[in-house]
Amino acid sequence: MRKTATSLAVALALLAPGWSMAAPLTGTVAWTGHPVYSQISTDLRDGANQLYSDLPVLLICLDHGTNMPADGPTSFFSAAGASAIRGPAGAAGVAAVHWLIDQHYLTYYKNGSGQQQRAFQYALWEIGNDYNGSAASIDINLGSSRPATADVVYPGDPAFIAAYTALYQAMVAALPSLPVTYRSQTYTLDLFNNQDPTLQSMVALVERAPVVATPTVTPVPTLGQWALVLLSGLVAACAFRGLRRTPTA
Repeated sequence: MRKTATSLAVALALLAPGWSMAAPLTGTVAWTGHPVYSQISTDLRDGANQLYSDLPVLLICLDHGTNMPADGPTSFFSAAGASAIRGPAGAAGVAAVHWLIDQHYLTYYKNGSGQQQRAFQYALWEIGNDYNGSAASIDINLGSSRPATADVVYPGDPAFIAAYTALYQAMVAALPSLPVTYRSQTYTLDLFNNQDPTLQSMVALVERAPVVATPTVTPVPTLGQWALVLLSGLVAACAFRGLRRTPTA
């Protein structure tokens, strides 16, 4: 029984990276002002006009090869899961996004310097485009995400170099052994695809712990409970037979 419940929990974790069912969303987005491809939205709604979140939704780019939507109205598909990972990582990439945000969002993005925020963006691009599950695929010089050679915002900046070097070393150490079922218990995270395929896929972050559905498992009677049921049945049967044999007045 415990094995069945564990298997169900793993399946739920793989199929539901966010807290909502897959659905088209519409709303407005605005750039955060950081040196990152990130936007904020407070009015994303589904087809039934239900608000996606009562807290602001932070959106950060995962796809290095496309542009983020312009400020204003846009549309997404929520709960995109591994389809939002353009590179070969698949489910491992979804887990890696959750890990990166769990471990480094506060330090590098929310409370970080511009150089740290930019390094955080490259780390997300690395996961979304180049990471394939191996340590060797995480490289500051190769692939689509190349902070050491391709950045145009902080090229050669010592603080930027220190920030991306530390992040990439942390990913090399942690990601290859990270379970594909890893999910944040600190933030509510989802992966979005834009309804316009020429625009970026994004990670959606709400600063609130996720609501995790607990699988309901029907208890199975133990051997002792079965014995008690059988004994009760035998006692009842004997009593009934005794009543039938008692002569009437």
